Amino acid sequence: MGKLKAPKISKSRQKRRRQIAGRKKRDWISDKIRIIMSEYKKTGMIGRSTPTNKRMAQKQAIAVAYSMAHRENFAASEIEIQNDSIKDTVSGFRLMGGMIIAIFLIDYALKTEIFKGELKWDN
Repeated sequence: MGKLKAPKISKSRQKRRRQIAGRKKRDWISDKIRIIMSEYKKTGMIGRSTPTNKRMAQKQAIAVAYSMAHRENFAASEIEIQNDSIKDTVSGFRLMGGMIIAIFLIDYALKTEIFKGELKWDN
C-alpha cells in the first residue's frame, strides 16, 4: 500500500487561515506588550533589565513580544474558519438587504409620483 497523502486545501481556505492566524498573532502581540508595560509601570523593570526611560522600555517590550510571538503557533482551527466565513456571509446579506430596501423605496417613490415634477422630460 502506498503512502497516504493529506487532502489538498483550496487557495481560498489557505488565505482565510492566514488571515485568521495574522489576526490572532496581532492580538496576542498587543496584549503581550500591554502586560509587559503594565509590569514596567509597577516595578520599573522588564524581566531583569531596567530601561532608562519609558520610550526605551516600550521598544524593549515590543522586541520581547515579537520574539515570544515568533515561538508561538497561531494556526487557525476549522471552527474559526467556519465562524469567519459565516460572519462574512451575514455581513454580505446585510449589505444586500440594505440595497434591496433602498431599491424598493425608490420604486415606491416613483410609483407614487413623489418625484413627478423632477422627472419631466422636455423635448
